[in-house]
Amino acid sequence: MSVICVGSIYLTERISQSRRNFGEEGIFTVLNTLENADLLILDDLETEEDNRWTRAITYQIIEKRNASKLPVIIITNINLSELKERYDERTFSRLVKMCSFIENEGEDIRKIQGKEKNKRFMQEIL
Repeated sequence: MSVICVGSIYLTERISQSRRNFGEEGIFTVLNTLENADLLILDDLETEEDNRWTRAITYQIIEKRNASKLPVIIITNINLSELKERYDERTFSRLVKMCSFIENEGEDIRKIQGKEKNKRFMQEIL
């Protein structure tokens, strides 16, 4: 089973770099790899630069996964209404069709770890 897990910022930068180095063939190669993975995990969707090009690339990725009926897991820090606002209706409707949305209402683990680290540090120096 092939699994690709990639951050949204890194992915759009990689596609952009492939386009600069190899032209349209570079974009096709990256998109084809994403399309053919058994599972695609996109982390931090919404952190990529917000412009027409990145929204178009995001749409292409989502549409190819949808057409191939292959799963995608999307991790994001924005809620559904923000997701709908950020991406166009075509992308959003495909996400709604393809995904089950699970909202994590817990506290950010990095904040918890940071508080614990600061507490230990203060105990050590006092």
